[in-house]
Amino acid sequence: MYNYWILISEFHNLHVPNLLSTYNKLPMRYYVYSLVIALIFFQSCEKENILPTCNIISPNDDTTFYKGEVVEVSVEASDADGLIEEVQLYVNGVGESSVQTFPYIVTWSTQDANLGENIIKAVAIDNRGGKTEDEITVNLISYSIPTITTNDITNITINSCNSGGNIANNGGKPITSRGVCWSNSTNPSIYDNKTLDGSGIGSFSSLLSDLEYGTTYYVRAYATNEIGTGYGEQVTFTTLNPPSVDVSIEIEGYDATFTVSAQYTTSYSWDYGDGNTSTIEESHIHTYDEIGVYSVTLIVYGEGGEMEKTFIIGVPSSVTFTYSGTQVTYGTVVFASRIWLDRNLGATRVAVSKDDDNAFGDLFQWGRTIDGHQNRASQTIQSDMTLDTQPVEGFDPEYGYFIIPPGEPGDWADPSWIHRWTDAEGIKTSADGCPNGWRIPTNSEWQLALEEGEWLDGEDAFNSSLKLPYGGYKIWNTNGVIAGEGTGGNYWSSTPIGEYAGRLSFGDSGIGVSTTAGSRRANAMSIRCINDQ
Repeated sequence: MYNYWILISEFHNLHVPNLLSTYNKLPMRYYVYSLVIALIFFQSCEKENILPTCNIISPNDDTTFYKGEVVEVSVEASDADGLIEEVQLYVNGVGESSVQTFPYIVTWSTQDANLGENIIKAVAIDNRGGKTEDEITVNLISYSIPTITTNDITNITINSCNSGGNIANNGGKPITSRGVCWSNSTNPSIYDNKTLDGSGIGSFSSLLSDLEYGTTYYVRAYATNEIGTGYGEQVTFTTLNPPSVDVSIEIEGYDATFTVSAQYTTSYSWDYGDGNTSTIEESHIHTYDEIGVYSVTLIVYGEGGEMEKTFIIGVPSSVTFTYSGTQVTYGTVVFASRIWLDRNLGATRVAVSKDDDNAFGDLFQWGRTIDGHQNRASQTIQSDMTLDTQPVEGFDPEYGYFIIPPGEPGDWADPSWIHRWTDAEGIKTSADGCPNGWRIPTNSEWQLALEEGEWLDGEDAFNSSLKLPYGGYKIWNTNGVIAGEGTGGNYWSSTPIGEYAGRLSFGDSGIGVSTTAGSRRANAMSIRCINDQ
């Protein structure tokens, strides 16, 4: 066979006329050699192939996926001097899938893949067989419970606080519930107390409420997906204690001694009810200028809030006066926002039982003064009901006697004489046996005591601070016989009702104040004095 150079030299030696004239005379090999030369010439003129580009644009290198997810691999491929015939996908060297048309997106199912690192390689092939590849590494992990942290505890009160959490990873599954849980024991769970604070990943805030004061709690944030519940780290806190205070009060004359016992307090505010205030924290004495009922308010403050207490006190604590010729001292009590003497007129002590005969005291006919008739053992005398003043010692035979009228309406004096213990203006008269500054209560005042004390019977009246005993009463039309001692109580009011008079009466089965049908004025009943303020 001729080499190319010999063939070319022979070809050059040919003259065109000779070639044409000898066309039919040339051997076959000249035609073959001519074709080879032409092919070699055209091949030497052809350009070199440019390889395609290939770049994996998603996912990014070192991305993490959950085992079981389908991963979409997006490839950017192009060919400058031709066409992209195909993009192939390999995982760990094993072909997974391919795509022949734009966009070049191929998928990989991770269901059967290994956990850990996996190498994804994309290969772009052009129409002249040129190949270019790109590869990334991705990580496969299992689905898991959420990853969450617990917020610090803030805004602690006696019964609430704030917390919350931050869900950094949902474990590959949607968060269905989240919040915080708490308990008095360590490692609280969603089966203890908990909040419900929505769903989804990210931060959230929680309010813990209805807590017990002065109590230590353990708290964890939680988040739940279909795999399970994840918990944050445990934090602990103690609710604040509310301020507390106990006050005992002793009244000596016009001096009130306040003895204070307090916990968890930082400051005090006193209002003594007489226009004076203070911030004294210790036990102390406050002196009042006038007799009266005072509402004392104490507010104590602390980190756990504030506490308010109100006390009703009566000043003075006792009254000394002359009764039936003898100097006596009675204590005072506050009831129904008024000050009362602590015992019946004529009693030697405060009742210790409802049938305490030392506490019964004397029995007065309505409107009569202290003249001896009030003694339970006083003598009786008949009268004609014509008196219109108090019997006068040495002038009236009725003086010092229990007066028995001849008949109805059962009055020891002229029934038209109604201003006996009070005058027409309602002012106390000298016939009222209560000490100065004190008087016999009205019907309205007894009714108020009954209502505010919520008395239903005599037991309630005795159990109140008034300690009203069952002193009975002396009956006008039975020659002054005393009835009901130990079984019932009868207390005059200063209020006249027609030809009769008002009273409070009670027993074990009921209690009431007469308003339309009073008692006969010749009856003798107990007196309990109220302060005339």
